[in-house]
Amino acid sequence: MIASDGSIDGTATAEIIEVYFGNVDTNIITLRAGSYLTVGKSYLIYTGGSGRVFSFGGNCDRWTKQISDNPIVVNELHILKQFADIFKNKLSGKFKFINSNNIVIAEGQFKKGKSVKIWRHFFDNGVVKSEFDLTNGLTSYFYQNGFIKTRQTALKDTSIFEKYCELQKDELVFKVTEIKDKNGKTVSSVWWENNHEHYPNGKIKFTGLTSGGKRIGVWKWFNDKGEMTAEWDYKDGTYGQ
Repeated sequence: MIASDGSIDGTATAEIIEVYFGNVDTNIITLRAGSYLTVGKSYLIYTGGSGRVFSFGGNCDRWTKQISDNPIVVNELHILKQFADIFKNKLSGKFKFINSNNIVIAEGQFKKGKSVKIWRHFFDNGVVKSEFDLTNGLTSYFYQNGFIKTRQTALKDTSIFEKYCELQKDELVFKVTEIKDKNGKTVSSVWWENNHEHYPNGKIKFTGLTSGGKRIGVWKWFNDKGEMTAEWDYKDGTYGQ
């Protein structure tokens, strides 16, 4: 878009150069942009709205940027065009999206313009950032060290959310299971938490389970050498809280 003029009420008249996603019914629109835009400049704008009046805020403020020869901006425009081409032409096949440093930041498969099977997004260092298993309803996020961070499974009538430790690989620290009725309303929830803490050297300091806000089962405490120093059995949560 090109901001062509501005006004004291924070709006600007803008000419649309190209639309990547969505539809507009004119190439001249009113944009509620506050003081974000400079008259006569071209911008890549992420915006919400329809017809002739648009606004942007929140993440859109952060993503909107002036068009320039900056490699990051050029690459972003390239990726947007790549996505737009896939959606508009309902393309099928495997695709990779690469950043300005020639690192793959996303890869996956489309079928007639729709995402299918497994999609992965990556940090700038090439480590997997997120994985979306669209076939099995499984969404996973990862820490920058490559360890699993969270995993969420969406089944027909059950949703399971799990959170993992950043310092220890595959160490589950929290889990909640929600059962839903046929209308998608949650009818029951089961909370499970592995309370634990680590010393700076990565050794476990203590570990134990809670359910319903109460300690349950066996809790253990350790010194910074990994040697157990204490142990207590809270049984079903009714003993020794």
